[in-house]
Amino acid sequence: MIDKPIRVLIADDSSIFVQSLNYLFSADPNIDVVGVAENGSQAVSMTAELRPDIITMDVHMPIMNGLDAIEQIMAHCPTPVLVLSDDHSERMAFEALERGALDISEKPRLMQNHQENKGFIDNLRFLAGVHVVRHIAGVSKRKVGLKRHHPVSADFHVIAVACSTGGPKALKLLLSELPAEFEACVLVVQHMSPGFSQGLADWLNELCALPVRIALDKEKVAPSQVLLAPDSHHMLVDRNHRIQLRDTPPLNGNKPSATLLFRSVGERFRRKSVGVVLTGMGSDGADGTKDIKANGGVTIAQDQKSSLVFGMPSAAIELGTVQHILNLEAIAVKMLSIVNSI
Repeated sequence: MIDKPIRVLIADDSSIFVQSLNYLFSADPNIDVVGVAENGSQAVSMTAELRPDIITMDVHMPIMNGLDAIEQIMAHCPTPVLVLSDDHSERMAFEALERGALDISEKPRLMQNHQENKGFIDNLRFLAGVHVVRHIAGVSKRKVGLKRHHPVSADFHVIAVACSTGGPKALKLLLSELPAEFEACVLVVQHMSPGFSQGLADWLNELCALPVRIALDKEKVAPSQVLLAPDSHHMLVDRNHRIQLRDTPPLNGNKPSATLLFRSVGERFRRKSVGVVLTGMGSDGADGTKDIKANGGVTIAQDQKSSLVFGMPSAAIELGTVQHILNLEAIAVKMLSIVNSI
């Protein structure tokens, strides 16, 4: 996170929302609004001219939409972009992540929830300090993945995945490498703004061979699927190998908690458990790798070079409980190797 006042460019064609956002930012002496773009084309040119620390971007704008603007900005003047949306299922918001945006957030409701607005500002400041690189977005294609060469066993692996900032894009790249017949259940805790989990699941489901959806309470854990923890509920696996959703207090500020998921997966599936810590801020999942390793499972962390934010992987690595430190492509290969063995 940067200490100096952050320079923000607002890109939104709604004058009412721009006024509201300006009002919110004006209350913070450490935020300086350097400009307002009314369309995507202006956002591109103003980014090059003003060099803001971060851009708040609406995806629906005239002349050039937010998606194309992000693609142009990340190709020619890489800058952190926070996408703001009122529609939690808006597919364009998730496509924006693929084109280079850092995160999605609900448009702040001014004067209604001070704590939510504070969280929005804190996240904005954090994202403004994230180093982004030149990014040329390509066309998404569903990948077939590597085929199995071993007979299907009734005894399958369960892979618990933890991610936060940068996670949606990392999940897309990782999961799209896995074939439809991948004989493991993948359980995911992705930290993001409340309300966007279903949209993330729908987006990933369209791009990946494996079916992706939000987990249901008490459903049986089964192979060849990806289940995401729902908003504001912890996701665990009980002794009967069923999903258990808990509306209990956050663990270390996280709800859902990847650490709780990792612990339950390690305890229930032991040598068939795998813990994967991907890009993200904070340390969620790190303590959970202890349980997976102690029960004979495999622990993996994304390497620094391929992580947008190295906080979560770094925390797990520092504990000494991570067995493999790999980039996303290598993590997919390792997962296939683990599942296809014996």
